[in-house]
Amino acid sequence: MKVPKLYPRNLIDVSQFQKRSFLIPEYRCLSTTTNTKKISFYDSAMLSKYAKQKIKNITSTELLSYGKNPMSEENFLAYTRFCQEELKVRLAKRVIAFNNLPFIVGTNPYISEVHGLYYKAFKNLCVFKPAETLGDEKAYTNALFETIKSLSNVIQTISEGMYESLRYMKKSSVKAFIDDLISSRIGLRVIGEHQVWLSRQFYAQLDKANNLNRSKNFSSEENNSDEDWNGSIHTKLNILKLMTQCCLHVQKMCRLHYGIAPSFEFDGSLNTKFSYIPSHLEYMSIELLKNAFRASTEKAIQLQGMQNSIINMFQDEAENTTKVNPVKITISKGGQSVCIKIQDHGGGIRTEDERSIYDYSFTTYKTRDSEQQEGLGLLSEIHLSNAAGGSIAGLGFGLPMTKVYAGYFGGSLDLFSMPGHGCDAFLQLPSIEASPKII
Repeated sequence: MKVPKLYPRNLIDVSQFQKRSFLIPEYRCLSTTTNTKKISFYDSAMLSKYAKQKIKNITSTELLSYGKNPMSEENFLAYTRFCQEELKVRLAKRVIAFNNLPFIVGTNPYISEVHGLYYKAFKNLCVFKPAETLGDEKAYTNALFETIKSLSNVIQTISEGMYESLRYMKKSSVKAFIDDLISSRIGLRVIGEHQVWLSRQFYAQLDKANNLNRSKNFSSEENNSDEDWNGSIHTKLNILKLMTQCCLHVQKMCRLHYGIAPSFEFDGSLNTKFSYIPSHLEYMSIELLKNAFRASTEKAIQLQGMQNSIINMFQDEAENTTKVNPVKITISKGGQSVCIKIQDHGGGIRTEDERSIYDYSFTTYKTRDSEQQEGLGLLSEIHLSNAAGGSIAGLGFGLPMTKVYAGYFGGSLDLFSMPGHGCDAFLQLPSIEASPKII
């Protein structure tokens, strides 16, 4: 099943990107390591210089002001210079944070790999002088685009590294480090991706003004919907379309893993549109939907018995989906905020697990060989599932990370469990235009 790209200007949907969820990741052996070059004295001094500087915050309103049409060259280059300086400071702080990890944790191959990627990103962006001309801006933005791509898969990698390093750190230290990493990463990507899309938006505006052919980087679909974008922010994001895309993807993953999958249905304010970053909503939606689809399917298999579940694998697709209670998504809007409720029939959360659901590395998922205490193990099974099209469950990092993403622009994530029946997840998100968030 080929899932259509509904928001082509969303960076994680750009074909040049290795997309974590929709593209098949390259299989990587667990013993793979990254050769990170030693940081020279000069580079260490550069890191220290920028890491000591204070972060210059920018509000959501200010971010949007740079992309208002018509864009002026002066305003555009002003944002480019802000981006140049601010990303260096934030990347330097990330590298220092990795340096401060316990030595044995820092030597983990996954964590070492991410550490090296952040250091390389910092070093690559340090060579550019403040942009005074459009030529300076183009060179910088091209390098920034490649840098963003290089950091696109760090979430999965750092999750694997922390999963292997839990014995060496306190739970509170792990949470503090990852929460800080995710919040910082969101800020980096918002500022950096906004620069990339402002650049494309600005040159498309120039082409149109001069009656030239639009850039080959844009499809006709993109050209017709440019007015709905402000840099990386979609100002009229259709929640139903994006959620449908996510549901189809997770449904496919569920069928690949179990042979069956629940159907899904929508109700509520189905025409709701609001201002948000599509990649953020997509990430949160997929994580919550994976939990709902997996729980509903496993509950159905448990009720029907293993024999029936095996038989169902050889029946037609329509019959299989009707064997599992559907996942219901309700969309509502109030003022400048939207709420998305995802309701499943997966039996709910066990009482003894409720306090741990937002802990990193906590997972109720068990490998198929877990009862026999043999086989490949959780990490290897996830790698193999990814190679086959995506894993329906992970290492217990998706839910707490989703909570951080939801809270970044002033939203929230709340889960309500009904033991023996199912779980309701409420994702409340403010429109970015109305968000008081300081990035």
